Amino acid sequence: MNKIIKENQNGFTLIEIMIAITVFAIGILGVAAMQIAAIEGNSSANGLTEAAAIGQDKIEELMALDYNNNALNDTDGDGTNGLRDPLPPPPLPQVPDSVTYPPDYQLTSGPYTISWNIAVNVPGTNTKTIRVIVIWNENGRNRLVNINAIKAPL
Repeated sequence: MNKIIKENQNGFTLIEIMIAITVFAIGILGVAAMQIAAIEGNSSANGLTEAAAIGQDKIEELMALDYNNNALNDTDGDGTNGLRDPLPPPPLPQVPDSVTYPPDYQLTSGPYTISWNIAVNVPGTNTKTIRVIVIWNENGRNRLVNINAIKAPL
């Protein structure tokens, strides 16, 4: 019997196939990591958007009130100190000057805590500065959104 040997054989060796599969697997892992990061980013953006909407709703509600309404009083008399954040995020170091002041008013809506402080005659006479603070926990970290408005009598 005559053996026919092809000089120009077509095909891949086992090593070439294994290298190709390894490169493909590394690429797929990179895409998976990118997808996870995108999902986390979308979740964070969703929380921020929802908190901003809740805060804006509360600001609009307070701004619609009459200037002399009891809900626009500085109930604890802390003035501009009350405009500081009521709950600073845990990663920030506490320095002696950064005292946590209780809010004038506070309520909870789902995972969000909405607080607001009023400072009378700030920044000028016959004005009230309203700060709404929305706080929520995301992945074990406190996040917050501050929204400020100035109200004057009509």
